[in-house]
Amino acid sequence: QAVRDDRAALLFSVQTDPTILFERATGFPAAPAGFGVWATAMDIDAVNPPMDTDGLEVWGGDNADDSDRYSLAGDPFVTEQPQGARKVAIWDYDSTNHVSNPHTYISDLAASMDKQFFGGPGDGPIFSQLVEFMDVDAIMTLGPMVTFSVQPIDLTPLGVPLTLDGGEIFEYDGPGIATRFLNHGGHVWDTVFDVRGTFGVNHENIDALEAVATYVPEPSSAAIAMLALLAAARFVRRR
Repeated sequence: QAVRDDRAALLFSVQTDPTILFERATGFPAAPAGFGVWATAMDIDAVNPPMDTDGLEVWGGDNADDSDRYSLAGDPFVTEQPQGARKVAIWDYDSTNHVSNPHTYISDLAASMDKQFFGGPGDGPIFSQLVEFMDVDAIMTLGPMVTFSVQPIDLTPLGVPLTLDGGEIFEYDGPGIATRFLNHGGHVWDTVFDVRGTFGVNHENIDALEAVATYVPEPSSAAIAMLALLAAARFVRRR
């Protein structure tokens, strides 16, 4: 929530890049604007540096598993449920029973995104295309709320092209509520915002999100130790 309120720094990484960047919040009277490198590939793992950092989790103790929300590449279907087959955007891992249950469905996100762009009940021009083709990428969650990005996708609502380049960050509060773009660091994270040009990275698509509760974040040894667990090349799941 602090990131949404622009009162905590945003951490992110982009596709094909191991570097983790930070963007300072502007919600503090004396906060300096700007961004920088929070961790390099060598900071994450000096022995086996990752080629692409594809998930971030920097909270929790060393002996506690709080990486309990994740998204899978392709956002697969789940069928054993009363509602029938639905694609799952985010899973919730139950560490007690060692099972994963759906946390957020693609259809709910698609309806909320359709509502953001076109109004109405959420079953408009891009709903069915998002349900079929959208792949949720970077995520942060708090209860039912999700702050997320998606893989680049080209849509054609009403015959007019609509492209999401993967650099958008959406806020989702629950089914039936329209999504909105994150406003952080003095700008809106929408399609117009140039991620690659602004931060000097090699890709527009954001594939990892996290937050640190300060406006001038600096890597700590504990944070780097946590990040070492999340090099995408050594992870079975993507996020």
